[in-house]
Amino acid sequence: MTTALLAAPAEAGPVSHTAAAGTQALPSSFPWSSSGRLISPEPDASHNVVSVKDPSVVYANGRWHVFMTTANTARGWSMAYTSFSDWSRASSAPLTYLDTNPNIGTGYRAAPQVFHFAPKNQWYLVHQTGRPSYSTSSDPGNPKSWSAPKDFQTNNRC
Repeated sequence: MTTALLAAPAEAGPVSHTAAAGTQALPSSFPWSSSGRLISPEPDASHNVVSVKDPSVVYANGRWHVFMTTANTARGWSMAYTSFSDWSRASSAPLTYLDTNPNIGTGYRAAPQVFHFAPKNQWYLVHQTGRPSYSTSSDPGNPKSWSAPKDFQTNNRC
């Protein structure tokens, strides 16, 4: 089984206005269309990847950067990264597995969310490592630049 990510929504049907000022009713249906796969799993000698999911997409320095969870044939989870200048090039952009960054390392890594924190001019990659964790980088386009994961908490108590 192969799972790919991302499909673009089609335009929703007409929106009807309700009697209340400034509110709108939801359309009765939401039609979708798809271009097919935009990003697909790319197995290699070290990564028997069968699916990609959980995309976190950011636009920086003239490129789209996509971070995602990968699943392999042994039911293991990890993360991958790809980048491209235009969505028409997404399907041909190579994946970089983030476990090849010695700072990120191997093991359970999943559910990436990426954002830029302007006051520190720092990028944050929030993800799961068993516990909620984060890594930082000054360049989201360099998969080797992410720091080692740091836990948000030091024990299992909330």
